[in-house]
Amino acid sequence: MTTMSQFWQALSDGEFPVSWSNNFANYGIPLPLFAHQVPNYLGALLIGLGAGVVSAYNIVMFAGVFGSGLGVYFFLRRHVSELIAVSASIFNLLFAYRIINVYIRGALPEVVAAAVLPVILIGIEYLVADQKSKKGPALLLLGATLLALSHPMMLIIYGVPAAGYFLYSLAQQNKSVRVQAVISATLSVGAGILIATYYLLPLLFEMKYFYQSLNVTEFGGDKFLGLANFIDPQWYYYFTHPGPRGHFIKVGVIELVTLCLAGALSIWQLAKQKIQPSALQLWVGISLLLIVLMLPLSQPLYQYLPGFQELQYPWRFLNALQFTIPFVAAFLIASLAKKWQSVAAVLLVGSLLVARVPQLYGKNYVEYPEEQYAFTQTNLHTQSLNPIWSGNSLEYPVKTQQAAVIEGNAQINVISQKNASRTYQVSATQSARLVDYTFYFPGWEVQVDGAPVPIEFQDPNFRGLLTYQVPAGEHIVQVSYEDTKVRLLAKALSLIGILIGLIWIIGYSKWSAMLKSVRK
Repeated sequence: MTTMSQFWQALSDGEFPVSWSNNFANYGIPLPLFAHQVPNYLGALLIGLGAGVVSAYNIVMFAGVFGSGLGVYFFLRRHVSELIAVSASIFNLLFAYRIINVYIRGALPEVVAAAVLPVILIGIEYLVADQKSKKGPALLLLGATLLALSHPMMLIIYGVPAAGYFLYSLAQQNKSVRVQAVISATLSVGAGILIATYYLLPLLFEMKYFYQSLNVTEFGGDKFLGLANFIDPQWYYYFTHPGPRGHFIKVGVIELVTLCLAGALSIWQLAKQKIQPSALQLWVGISLLLIVLMLPLSQPLYQYLPGFQELQYPWRFLNALQFTIPFVAAFLIASLAKKWQSVAAVLLVGSLLVARVPQLYGKNYVEYPEEQYAFTQTNLHTQSLNPIWSGNSLEYPVKTQQAAVIEGNAQINVISQKNASRTYQVSATQSARLVDYTFYFPGWEVQVDGAPVPIEFQDPNFRGLLTYQVPAGEHIVQVSYEDTKVRLLAKALSLIGILIGLIWIIGYSKWSAMLKSVRK
């Protein structure tokens, strides 16, 4: 909620895209560098429209949950009856991990990202089944962009079921259709990720300037799931943040029973009937793979596979499992005789309501005054996300003014003061040294009368803060946060991605027809 408030403060100063948060972690940090874009921009927009910070958070959370359930319904409705699609959608909404994310972890970015996976899956269907339609590539491009900007880790998490479903869909087509679908999917997803480069590239190359980059991620202990996570009915609630992060994560007994029943049926079908792999077997197989990726036996993957260490917690694959098991339930019920489908759907929904509705309430919530979200002395994302040149933000006094004279004799008159820039008129009777109570980060510049001056940020008395010299006389001082070469390149690539995406989607029908004629 505080991050949303910080985004709105920057937007109200005319900054877009947002790159700095001046009232976060006491003296400001580049919070937007690692803050998830889509949920925070949506929340900031709602705040700007007059919603309170808490209301904005709740609306975005609701949109993520509702969008996910609706997406599951539309995806499954193309394959099963309306009753079964509704039942599976309810299963998705009441999945144990979903409740933990909404009511315990408050994992808003994961909840928002969950609304994107069905968009990608429906896009895959259109892309493979109707190669003349622009819907497939458009949905894949949109899905890849939103997923990267909602929660970059989900590109890997949701990449598992998306890739599995794509391969399954291709297997049912002839070779020429496969080739075109692979090319189309690659270009669509590639353009979508390229659009998100303004966020992804600095996230990749500038995270080294935070303490977190000094920590080596080790995968063990409660980072992986154990037997209790599958069968223990007890729910855990913690008052402190972040609190224990692993041992309260659970799959859910209903989920486990559903998967076991479907797994047994899949084995029987393959062994006795010798049928081609079905949608049921596909989603059972993907679900089992996701579970394996959360168990200790998969530990080597997190040590050697690129990107896997960035996931932090293997149990994040529960984000994908909250879709695949409801899909399993849908196709399991659909495999029954028609007279039993309604009974099975009612039993599933009934058991979910009995087991999960009692958990649908906020745990250990604290009400804060609205203004508390506008400034925070601590780094709410943990002190490890403070810049490496600074110390613990709690050890610095709360600023009462943005700039001050620390050596010499001068008067400071504030001309303008914004989130990521300030302009002062400085009258100095002798050479003076000034401090701007801002944590240094690459991109900060100081100009005196339009000429750049060096920034000193390693003074132990003002550790990590912007300090600079001003000569005697009357001067205009400008302190501003500018783009580094990495950020400029990232923004340029995003613009190129937008251009490529537009050209690709607009001209897709012609390209598809041309490729078809070449195949003939």
